[in-house]
Amino acid sequence: MEKILLVRQKLREFYAKYNVYIDVVLKFGFVLLTLFIINDKFGYQPLLTKWNVVLIIALVASLFTWPGITCVVIGFLLVHLYALSLEAAILTAGIVFISAVLHYLFLPGFSIVIVLIPLAFYLRIPYVIPIVVGLVGRPTSFIPVGIGTFGYYLLLGLEKNAPFLSEGSTQVLDIIERFTTLLGIVFDNRLMWVSVLAVCLTTLAVYAVRRLSVDYGPYIAALVGIVVNAAVFVIFGLSFEVTFSYSDLFLEIGLSLIPVVLLTFFILAVDYSRTEFLQYDDDDYLYYVKAVPKVKLTARERRKHEIQEDLAPTPEEDMEINEAIKILDEMTEEEIKQANKAE
Repeated sequence: MEKILLVRQKLREFYAKYNVYIDVVLKFGFVLLTLFIINDKFGYQPLLTKWNVVLIIALVASLFTWPGITCVVIGFLLVHLYALSLEAAILTAGIVFISAVLHYLFLPGFSIVIVLIPLAFYLRIPYVIPIVVGLVGRPTSFIPVGIGTFGYYLLLGLEKNAPFLSEGSTQVLDIIERFTTLLGIVFDNRLMWVSVLAVCLTTLAVYAVRRLSVDYGPYIAALVGIVVNAAVFVIFGLSFEVTFSYSDLFLEIGLSLIPVVLLTFFILAVDYSRTEFLQYDDDDYLYYVKAVPKVKLTARERRKHEIQEDLAPTPEEDMEINEAIKILDEMTEEEIKQANKAE
């Protein structure tokens, strides 16, 4: 366990030292992956599907803040949707505008979550983001989570109806029919509304449990979030006759737990065995505080590990030791006594 903690601490120190460069690399990788997925699903604008164009956009976007990256990704998607259908682009742009207003009114600064949610769905780990946002966010953090989930199912509907939307007829009846199809994607998709409800309640449940003063709170909160998510799908899925694969649901829940546990360990790991309860007061209040120190190896413990690593034999020395032990095992007691006398 101490070796794992040592690796964790070294990684955190390495990030603290080079965070400027690491952030740029992470942003570049995130944007590049997102743009490649958009091109794979909605590659209707030939210019944007060229790898050199994607590379340039990713390089430039990596210098932006996370809200700026969100705008770049959404703009990239809207250009593709415009090439597919004017109606699809207009509807998506309208939903993006309404979402932006809601988001910046209630929770500015979490806009990247709106892009991360669809990406997580495509990577088959959709419940990582609601749980992590619940662990580190605020009570209104469920808003961008719900918007992102809504956006994923909207894109899924556009992808399925792409052949119909790309007909491009300018007759009024055809335009009305395409808008009717688009509105059906939004309002008639019961699976989408159940999913939006599930991730929002998951985020709120994780946030509520994480705020409790209990040992191993983050891990319990993540587990509660998973249970709430599964319960919402089962209860509302049966109530509204929503068709979905239970095997896919539980597979995605299982896959989502792995990065959640890793992120919780690296970000929120604390030592509950050293918990302290403090009490102090001022002129107006009496304060009762529970202080739980974060897991961190002391300088003495780190030096101990470094000395042990320095004293550890090399592979060549280890082989020589094993050969000597083998020779000693094969020698009789008389031979050992004679060898000692000869020395």
